[in-house]
Amino acid sequence: MTQANTELRTLLRELLIALTDGLGKAGIIPSYMVGPMRPMILKQLERTSDAELQRIAFAFCRIADTLRPKLGADRPLLGARNHPYIVVFDTKGMMRKEDWPGYEIHKRLDAAIRSKQPKLIWQPEPAELRSWETIDRGFRWIYERWNTLLYVDEALDVTLRQEIPFGFHAVLTRGRQRIISTLVATQRPTGIPQSIISEAQHRYIFYLQLEQDRKRMESLTGIAEERIKKLDKYEFFYSRQGEREASGILKLTIKGRESDNGS
Repeated sequence: MTQANTELRTLLRELLIALTDGLGKAGIIPSYMVGPMRPMILKQLERTSDAELQRIAFAFCRIADTLRPKLGADRPLLGARNHPYIVVFDTKGMMRKEDWPGYEIHKRLDAAIRSKQPKLIWQPEPAELRSWETIDRGFRWIYERWNTLLYVDEALDVTLRQEIPFGFHAVLTRGRQRIISTLVATQRPTGIPQSIISEAQHRYIFYLQLEQDRKRMESLTGIAEERIKKLDKYEFFYSRQGEREASGILKLTIKGRESDNGS
């Protein structure tokens, strides 16, 4: 059994406990059934082969998303987003250790891969940043690692026009099955592959300086270009995949700064 499968099996066990508790509290199943159900389900999980774990993990994510409104919007997604690993791809090299306490910063990908720390920042050296193979290997590492929260600070730096590294594409399109969550930021929506934006379940649109970038987001989210142009600092719109109307104007609070929500 690989380390990834051992960790995934442990996570699924925790999810099963949380799910049965949530179902009972929400009245979806009678509370008296929770006690007898749990040991039977957990026993079956222990008998599950490694080959079946990925399918079960994906099914749990689907179930959690379906039941979340019934369990309460303020509930965490049954623990599915409490990733034991967090990796930041800081292509600009601007993140400082004092601003990211608890994170270990590495300039070389191999050093980041060898690290045993759960929270890592990879600030690729110029040679690695220019290497398509190295960038792809970084994303493949995340994909093979499972159960990771990945933040890409600038998508423009890890793509080429409309081309995207295979590993990045795998994380975006199949990472959910491996309990991988991905946050991708960019200041130039027109400069990155459209698939990155179209695959996003949640989109947060802040002020964009260039008209073509604002129009790109208008075509993908329905938010008028003029509305995006008028956004002030920290203001943004929120657009969820599959929903026709965006929410906003909202305002972000950073490091305890006070800001009121708009409407």
